[in-house]
Amino acid sequence: MFERFQAFLQNPVMFMMKSRFNIPQNITNPNDIINHLLQSGQITQDQYNTVYSKYRDLQQNGQLPKQ
Repeated sequence: MFERFQAFLQNPVMFMMKSRFNIPQNITNPNDIINHLLQSGQITQDQYNTVYSKYRDLQQNGQLPKQ
């Protein structure tokens, strides 16, 4: 799973396009992608909150790869 997370960090747009998510090609900003996913019902606010919380935990513990 960490490999998939690293792939996401390296290129969020490409990762999302290859995933089950439907993201228009003209949306490339990570914040706009998140907003699109939330507004289109592809993810819930709870799902986003869970992922963001895990991201912050990894970041605070120094477990994220250096970019």
